[in-house]
Amino acid sequence: MLTFLDGQDLIVLAVRKTRGHFEPVDCCRVGKRRQENADVTIVNRRGHVPLSFIFALGRKVMILRGFPNDRIANAIPCTPRAVRRARSTHARYGTTRMPSKRTGPDPKITPTIQMALCHRLATEPDMDRHEMVDFIGTTFEEDVSVTTITRALDKHNMTLKVMRRVAEQQRPELRHFYQYRLKTLGCRSYQLVFIDESGFDKPGMYQRKGWAPKGITPVQKAKFQRGLRLQLLAAYTQKGVKLSRFLYGSVDKPIFEDFIEQLLRHCGRWPEPETVLIMDNVAFHYSDRVQQMCEDAGVKVDFLAPYTPRTNPIEEFFGETKTHVKSQRKSHKSLIQRDFEGYVKSCVKAVGNRQGSAEGHFRNAGLFVEQPPCDNLY
Repeated sequence: MLTFLDGQDLIVLAVRKTRGHFEPVDCCRVGKRRQENADVTIVNRRGHVPLSFIFALGRKVMILRGFPNDRIANAIPCTPRAVRRARSTHARYGTTRMPSKRTGPDPKITPTIQMALCHRLATEPDMDRHEMVDFIGTTFEEDVSVTTITRALDKHNMTLKVMRRVAEQQRPELRHFYQYRLKTLGCRSYQLVFIDESGFDKPGMYQRKGWAPKGITPVQKAKFQRGLRLQLLAAYTQKGVKLSRFLYGSVDKPIFEDFIEQLLRHCGRWPEPETVLIMDNVAFHYSDRVQQMCEDAGVKVDFLAPYTPRTNPIEEFFGETKTHVKSQRKSHKSLIQRDFEGYVKSCVKAVGNRQGSAEGHFRNAGLFVEQPPCDNLY
């Protein structure tokens, strides 16, 4: 907060700090609260700001609020001429301070080059700085250094981040067609059962990030071992996990068919709740026996669009389960060494019973969550 006297009244300015600079937010008149010889101060965590800055900031806010020149001159120790100059400068440049005139040679990276570089990074974000130097040299015949590239990136707030990988085979029209197909069939959220598999192993139990002083890589001691992954094959509804099976190795056609046969015993007939099985496009999911069993049981089968895991709520369930598995590893270290499968089963049961999380996963997948007309149908 910034305060100063305007005649007999106290003016209060609200300011905020943005990227190391103070910007005015609002000002108001609160009446006479201090003596006339009160000093003008602004206090923050780093101490006091120079009075010249405070006066310039106060003048800018009062100009924006429409105060007349003589009132501004009386409130801030300056002449009416200084206020007129500040008002003129603000009308021309949007600030009460004249922009500094740059001296020295012209920058090598002009706004045109900067714009072209940003457009190139939008399509190729994995470019390193040397490739950016080659790109500018080839396209604009301008010889720049890696340091110049770094300064240009910093100027436009470009930082190096971990990229999210997206499959090239994604086809948005197929995803829209899948959502349209569900609406055409009249499928409700309580009728959908998503089926998928995911793996767990002991090396994956360790956290990949750790705390350490800047410039020092944290070291974590772990037991390196190879073994079969524990696979979880699950059926997921908006109320949580309906059925799950654990096995070591990989899921193949006979195992999947046996799981579907067991799952159908817990499903009703269309259009009752939990009567639409949704699977991804793995080859053995298209098994003729699976199709025949579902048809005989009065259960519909549909498939996700290729490479669209975000439309499958069970993927978020797997992620939440693996986070829970890692978070509890230290308190169950002995159990993990003795019975890793039993530990994972307990975590799956704990997360799979969270109906609120399951409904949230369905919403994140773009599904409108509805409750069945009668609870006794479940």
